[in-house]
Amino acid sequence: MYGEDLGLVARYSRELPLILGGGRVEQDATVLIGRVREMLEKAGRSGCSVVGLSVYRGSVVAWRRGEPLGGVVTWMDSRGLEEYSRLPPLARLASKTPVLGKALQPGSPALVIRRLWLSHPGARVWSVDGFLSDLLTGEFTSDPGQAALTGLISPYSLKPLASVIRLLGLGGLELPRLHFHDTPLSRVDGVAVGPMVADQQAASIGLGCLRAGCAKATLGTGLFIDAPLEGGLPLFTGDLIPVVNLALPGRVCYGLEGFAAGVGMVFDAFARVLGGFGVLEEKALEPGDPAPVVPVLAGLRTPYRPLLRGAVLGVSPGFTAASLAKGLILGTLLTLLTIYRELAGRVGGFRELRIGGGLSRLGLLASSIASAVGVRVYRSVDYNDSARGAALVAGYASGVVSRQDLLNPPVSLVEVEPLEGLRLSGVDAWLGLVDALASKDFWKRLEEIRRSSWER
Repeated sequence: MYGEDLGLVARYSRELPLILGGGRVEQDATVLIGRVREMLEKAGRSGCSVVGLSVYRGSVVAWRRGEPLGGVVTWMDSRGLEEYSRLPPLARLASKTPVLGKALQPGSPALVIRRLWLSHPGARVWSVDGFLSDLLTGEFTSDPGQAALTGLISPYSLKPLASVIRLLGLGGLELPRLHFHDTPLSRVDGVAVGPMVADQQAASIGLGCLRAGCAKATLGTGLFIDAPLEGGLPLFTGDLIPVVNLALPGRVCYGLEGFAAGVGMVFDAFARVLGGFGVLEEKALEPGDPAPVVPVLAGLRTPYRPLLRGAVLGVSPGFTAASLAKGLILGTLLTLLTIYRELAGRVGGFRELRIGGGLSRLGLLASSIASAVGVRVYRSVDYNDSARGAALVAGYASGVVSRQDLLNPPVSLVEVEPLEGLRLSGVDAWLGLVDALASKDFWKRLEEIRRSSWER
């Protein structure tokens, strides 16, 4: 909850559990819609004048007449990889091209949409924002930022990618209407609800990072770094993802993004093993050599290594809890620097980096980042920047927030002091190591070992 001055008033959260098993990473779609309605009801009771919705991306659900036909297939699920092997030869060939490749690569939401649509002919299949829009308002709409990441809508024109739709055999798929970020509010159970915003794009808005020279890093479930662009998108973006941060009549704010999936979940798991985040930081400061950790659960997006999975490397006779904690910080730093360096090279560098998300509250990690990137680093006081960005968009659509405050909002930031004496020079070596771990042969052998161990 935010006040009229955009300052944080209160915070309330409910967990949406993951359902794991056999490479599947789902969430219960019925529980999801129930949680959202619960939040809207609480907002109404609390006297909120308008509610914003920030929605996680790359996750797909099928439904018919208001009823989900299964779980939400999240962005960490392996079904996109599986569906790629089933594509027609022409579609697989097109996935190697620079223009259409991102929409057809393993892990693209378009492949999951195809899989669910072929399993449920005639159903509506889309990312979570379309599902929520339909069930909450009765209108099948999508946020432009979300739609542009499905692989079926062009981020350049915000129109359907007819060639991709044809290659995937999705000619009969119903597409949602795009809901720009100035669209009038909807009434849901008596509460005024603003346009939806993709979570990472909402974080860029909430951190006031829509102008060139300011990079945004969200350290949450995944590690996402976004760089705003002046003007339009370049045609070729390499392993970086073109994104739509904000879509208004006459102005679309674009950016480039790189990410690593599951970094925050790795931290959560290690913190449980070590006895909490405080213990993790204490152990990382103890003497000892690090055992570098690859903090990736569902592939690396930048550079594009879809088969990469997490690993603990360099376990030696002197291995301790400190080795593990140091290795996690080191691996996360090197992963972040790999993405940051790619983005900086594309946009000509940065003046500052603004960080948010739950992991940004870890002082050692934040200070290590400040030492490594070579520019000023600021941490968000309100670390849930996606919620703040969604509130700003909803406020703008309702006339409560000015256009100036939407594009350049007041943000409470604290400058992060760098660690003295920290020098990182192993980024190139890290990339070589990642390539070895991300090879198809390595992944295949790892799966064979897992299956044989399970059978025994």
